[in-house]
Amino acid sequence: MNKLQSKRFVQARTDRKAGRLQKSLESLLKLLKELPKSTEVRIELGVTYYGQGKLNEAADIFYKLHEDFPEEINILNYCGVTYMQLGMFDLAIQFFKKYVGKKNDDYEAWINLCCAAGKNNQFTDAAFYAMQALSLKPLDSKAHQNMGSVMLALGRRQDALISFQTALDLDPKNINALSNIGNIFGEINQPENALAIYNECLEKSPEDSPAQSDLKYRMSFEYMKLGQLDKAWDYYDHGFVMTDMQSRTPKRKFEVPQWKGQPIPGKKLMVWREQGLGDELMFMPTLRDLLEDHNDVIIECDPRLVTTLQRSFPKCVVRTQAFYSPPNGLPVIKDYDFHIPLGSLLGIYRRTIQDFSKASPYLVPDSNQVANFQARINSRKPKIGICWRSGTLNAQRNQHYTPLSSWGPIFEMRNEVEFVNLQYGDCERELFAAEDAFGMKIHRWEDVDLMNDLDALTSLIGSLDHVVSAGTAVAQFSMAVGIPLSLFLPNGHPWVLLGQTQYPWYPNNSVKLYRPEVGQIIDSVLPQIAADL
Repeated sequence: MNKLQSKRFVQARTDRKAGRLQKSLESLLKLLKELPKSTEVRIELGVTYYGQGKLNEAADIFYKLHEDFPEEINILNYCGVTYMQLGMFDLAIQFFKKYVGKKNDDYEAWINLCCAAGKNNQFTDAAFYAMQALSLKPLDSKAHQNMGSVMLALGRRQDALISFQTALDLDPKNINALSNIGNIFGEINQPENALAIYNECLEKSPEDSPAQSDLKYRMSFEYMKLGQLDKAWDYYDHGFVMTDMQSRTPKRKFEVPQWKGQPIPGKKLMVWREQGLGDELMFMPTLRDLLEDHNDVIIECDPRLVTTLQRSFPKCVVRTQAFYSPPNGLPVIKDYDFHIPLGSLLGIYRRTIQDFSKASPYLVPDSNQVANFQARINSRKPKIGICWRSGTLNAQRNQHYTPLSSWGPIFEMRNEVEFVNLQYGDCERELFAAEDAFGMKIHRWEDVDLMNDLDALTSLIGSLDHVVSAGTAVAQFSMAVGIPLSLFLPNGHPWVLLGQTQYPWYPNNSVKLYRPEVGQIIDSVLPQIAADL
């Protein structure tokens, strides 16, 4: 770099630090053409892109720098920070771990590593990283806030509250610590108190900032618990701004506008799936409302649902979700004029609880498969499908489920009914143990893949007389097919109830909800389910 180039480089850095990012960027791009191998110019360009929010461009530069200088610690840190902002937490963690391996006294790096691990649901690792940060700066508010977030994720609410309150005592302006106290109120089902704290945080956050989007997304669930749906759905749409594992996913990008419910005659609309399979099915009754208004609709769904949805919505184009992997996220197919995520249809067609009276079963099973399953069971007794847990288990989720070994009260009906397994995943040991303990047969077949062949699952459910299930995708399939359901959920005020005492998403009486009394485990509802059956 000659003297003139060096002077231009210093000016570009000065412009960047003064917030004149576009001017800095233009200067650096010219310098890069002259000095394509300059490490200084490339790093400064990456930092400038990062400052502009052009994270893909910054990541591309930093990763290429890492390939050239794999042991350079500052580049490791730049890569970690950028990939964390992109929501690519596994990659960010790898870079941060390499960095702290070389510089283990960097407080901010331990904070970042804790944050990335927490957002990636690696809470045990996050606790270790939080402790490392705390040991370096025991009187720093952010260190205690980090520890509180980890404790809250691990279900240790009292420890979390102590950490957050300590963070606030050290820095009364720590909005993140205050908002996390709001999270605790949300978890213990005090939505009014949670909202009061969140609103206080909103007033202290920059207007239209990611921090405000984070708060509004959290607030949406508290409004759902209170049944204030107009506010809930408006705030729920902020969920795509966030990058943690609890936000709305996938993070798709579009070159066409999102549909907001306005008339679009002659235009094609693409509706795309979001969240997990259970949420996708729960939101899907709104498609019938949509199709009353629009006859040119594409549905992009979970690939396992394509066959069933094409049969159920024959006038639509139904296909597998089609977009490039993040951070790009752009569509593979561009044959539509507007798009909308499935959950956002709620804000158009379900503004009040009364709007849910429109909902009705919408999945059409394959009649040949239904007949085949009925022939396989070959019994005139009532047929009851059972599902007792999710396929994903952890300490927090386990409170929603009950072991099959606790189903004795229901299995006492073994001489009057036929039980059919609907539990997906590896559950053969549990089924065999239950059959042995209760002296009964639970129907299932090796050639039926309940996890991946969802068209077969739909038809199997369509062959039954009743389903007993935890709050899983199986319950959603049962409601979508229209089979009577006994649904058990944990105590408290889960947001899916939308402030109601009974399950509100379908208006008919085919869904009966069971929840334990305060202080009781979820197993306690099984005798009542058995009595009602």
